[in-house]
Amino acid sequence: MARRQRYVILGAGSLGRSLAGRLARDGQAVTLVDAEGGRLEGIDGAADLQVMVGSATSLRILRAAGVGSADVVVALTGEDAANALICGLAKRLGAKTTIARVRDAELAAAASEVGLDRIGIDLAISPEGLAVDALQRIVTASGCVDALDLAEGRVALRAFVVAKESPLAGTTIEEARRIAPGRWLIAALGGAESWSVPGPQARLLPGEPAYVCCAAEEAAGLVPIFAPGSRPVQRVAVVGAGAIGEPLAERLAATGLRVLLLESDPAAAERAALDLAGGRVEVLCGAMTDADLVARARIGACDVLVATGASDQENLMAALLARARGVRRVVAVAHHEPTVKLMASLDLDAVVSPRRLCGAAVQRAVRGRSVAQLSRLSDEHLEFLELQVAIGAQATSKPLRRLGLPRGSLVLAVAGADASVAIPGPETLFTAGDHVVIACGLEQEAAVTRVFA
Repeated sequence: MARRQRYVILGAGSLGRSLAGRLARDGQAVTLVDAEGGRLEGIDGAADLQVMVGSATSLRILRAAGVGSADVVVALTGEDAANALICGLAKRLGAKTTIARVRDAELAAAASEVGLDRIGIDLAISPEGLAVDALQRIVTASGCVDALDLAEGRVALRAFVVAKESPLAGTTIEEARRIAPGRWLIAALGGAESWSVPGPQARLLPGEPAYVCCAAEEAAGLVPIFAPGSRPVQRVAVVGAGAIGEPLAERLAATGLRVLLLESDPAAAERAALDLAGGRVEVLCGAMTDADLVARARIGACDVLVATGASDQENLMAALLARARGVRRVVAVAHHEPTVKLMASLDLDAVVSPRRLCGAAVQRAVRGRSVAQLSRLSDEHLEFLELQVAIGAQATSKPLRRLGLPRGSLVLAVAGADASVAIPGPETLFTAGDHVVIACGLEQEAAVTRVFA
């Protein structure tokens, strides 16, 4: 039986509280620390979850919280400098592994290059950097409203809204597999707040989204099947410079796309223009509410518009105006949970939450090597796991049909050590070292993980 791990989490914001509760429910010993006692109110004070009021950068509080004997210390305060200090102190006191949320995406991306481990940070996670990565995948995946890559890029998850013209529209999943054979599988159906793992008799309804799992090299071939008539992306509008918009615009332009960056604040627009000088990004100062500017810039003719500002209200307004002006695909960033749920209920193609992405990344980090990836869907009740099959795991002794996986979970793909990718069947056997991609609900995750890891 695996040894129970000790976690100390500094910062009881929504991410800190969610992570602490999740780890405690998994049977781990957790201490959650925050300087504001109000943030700790209502948190279950069970034996596995202790709360402590105090400054996260206080050596006395860190000692009292037990960071010196902790397996993992996670610094989630709102300040990069404070998180770095916490990790440095925790390492000196004896913590085994330290994780810091670092909002400076450039610093987080260059963690190994600049030697953050030398100041005590084993892993730096940037919500903004993760958002840029996710938005780039969504924008460049033609015909898709979401895109994830797993198993070192060998397995692709692509979300399509099933077009009326699709040959699969209205068919059952079983029928669809006969119409379009290949290495793909429907991973989830639904949208916004109702994603579910489907059975073979579930129908692909026109206008409803479906997550499709496939071998990465076959992802492009699924576009004309699920979304016929989709045009390649050529022109993108990014609304809002800053920690997400500016690096996103630069990355998209580097792929050969024509990119327009629209920023309403004159000083921010000027900084962006200087930062992006010499590149392929056109920077304009103005807002989506300026009808004349929007018309002159021909924003309505863009293939995709991405609202990336720091204000959820402005992102929502920009996204709705873009849709009204005829932009084919509209994507928005939402920083706060109520806005995530509101945007998910509207006519937008995708909503990206830096906070949720950061939460999933922290979850991956604290799970250890057996869980290589964990990607949660928008409703936070269904997730994709990538598990590496362990030596001696139950999965290595029986075929898939006899593993007793919980109802509502589905094994989507197997990426072998020989670089092969297969869609499993009832008789599939697993080998230690295989990477297995699985869709399951939160309540089934522990049982699924035990089978493979």
